[in-house]
Amino acid sequence: MGFEYPQALFLLVFLGFLFGRRQQKNRVAIKFAPAHLVSEELKPGWWQLNLLRLLAGIVLVCLVFACANYRYGEIRHESFRESRWLMLVQDLSGSMQRLSGQRTSGGGAGETLADVAREGLQSFVDLRPPEDMIGLVAFSNSARLLAPLTLDRRILREKIDLLDSKKASRIARQMAVGGATNVSYAVWLAMSAVFMMLPEAERPTFAQLKDMRYLLAGASDHELAVPAKLQGLGLERGVAIILFTDGRIKVSQGSRGRERGLPDLLALIKLLKRIGVKLYLIAVDEQVDESVKNALSGQNGALFFMSGSVDQLTMRKVYNQINTLEKNRLLTVSETVARPTRFWFMLAALVFFTLYAVFRQLPAFVRW
Repeated sequence: MGFEYPQALFLLVFLGFLFGRRQQKNRVAIKFAPAHLVSEELKPGWWQLNLLRLLAGIVLVCLVFACANYRYGEIRHESFRESRWLMLVQDLSGSMQRLSGQRTSGGGAGETLADVAREGLQSFVDLRPPEDMIGLVAFSNSARLLAPLTLDRRILREKIDLLDSKKASRIARQMAVGGATNVSYAVWLAMSAVFMMLPEAERPTFAQLKDMRYLLAGASDHELAVPAKLQGLGLERGVAIILFTDGRIKVSQGSRGRERGLPDLLALIKLLKRIGVKLYLIAVDEQVDESVKNALSGQNGALFFMSGSVDQLTMRKVYNQINTLEKNRLLTVSETVARPTRFWFMLAALVFFTLYAVFRQLPAFVRW
């Protein structure tokens, strides 16, 4: 990785100059023939003459490297479970208040389609791991964002309880009045809620969203220009929209819908496919346009019909299938972490300084 303070290495040059000057200072000029006053056996050896100087040099070099603080790279692997972004879109039109037992014999006594759908949402939320971000949209002829993408399961369950017609919440009453089933606008609202959770650099502007919404109105045969920052959005973040409806699904909104900027469902599905967002559509009636069925085939999502049985058991089976399709992956992230060596150089300096102090006291290493 390199040195944190490489300028400190210039001290090594200063240390070399210091030791060189000291060695020259100890030299004495003799102007007469040398007299061997000490026998060869009593003269100090190389280690006796240079060991203390060598230890002192090592101590100073270790201190210099401690100041420079060399750092090396260590690769650390960390595994964690993927967080997926899931938007739940629930139909609350007046037809959802009919008894599920009127459709099949599997429905409970006094249990409406709204009750069965709400129980299915609760069971699906319980299946998902805490790392998932889940949001909620309710719709009939209009759509309302009840909960943005959130990790707080308590808030999400409170919002799902608002769908209970028995509690007569304001949202349930307002949505039940609308007789239409505006699936395309509900999907658009759910997708817009996902866009708003993106980082600012990747988030589309309000003008871009407005242009996209009006271009999607009745423009299913044309290729829509998608901003580059949205390409592969769902593939990277695991985004999916799960929609439950019991009404007839309309592909086109007509001339009045185009004037209001209501997206065409088929064009919207194509847009979701291009940005990698999956759409899971759960329909009670099989009155779904063939173009929608074909668009949802493959890896772009799935279409589930509830015509055989509309009860809590069947609903949970459907949500279990969706839960399996949206399985969280185990991701591994490799990160290079800088490990400093300052502590070890300081420890080495302390050890060699201790040796220097010990050898300094020994008679064999007394300075000649």
